[in-house]
Amino acid sequence: MTQGSAECPVVLVGLSGAGKSTVGPVLAARLGRPLCDTDALVAHAAAMPVPMIFATHGEAIFREREAEALAKALAGELAVVATGGGIVLRPANRQLLREHAFVVWLDAPDGLLLARLRTDAEQRPLLGAEAATRLATMRAARAHLYAEVAHVTVETSGLTPETIADQIVAAYTDALVRERRS
Repeated sequence: MTQGSAECPVVLVGLSGAGKSTVGPVLAARLGRPLCDTDALVAHAAAMPVPMIFATHGEAIFREREAEALAKALAGELAVVATGGGIVLRPANRQLLREHAFVVWLDAPDGLLLARLRTDAEQRPLLGAEAATRLATMRAARAHLYAEVAHVTVETSGLTPETIADQIVAAYTDALVRERRS
């Protein structure tokens, strides 16, 4: 939670397939807030889908635009923000998340993430043909970064989006109560 403030954006982080885009709308409805998806902001600003941004401009340009989208999302009205899996790679993004948001790390075992990704029609630019190996590499590189920014971790295996949203609302409400008491 942010220092000295009561309410703040709720941000969902985690690997591809963890459920950020699925849980986001349910959580936004529960909290009565708009949903902001950083990948959608980047795609809209670039007038092309994320995979095409990667293919045309490369990951570095995408990450710059992603950082801009995060700053915009956190500076706007209180929202639920669903992020791309790599949002935590930049130190400046992690600092923004720590200082201006209640961050929830959605996680699940790699096998479940892969199964979800295989049923998702959206192309994931960083997974490619060697998805299992690539996902394991991403987890190894990012897990400590998710842990660094997360106020709470929700293991999503076997849970419905509604149950996950309810767990997040309970954790967020508890954090608000604790903050108000201090």
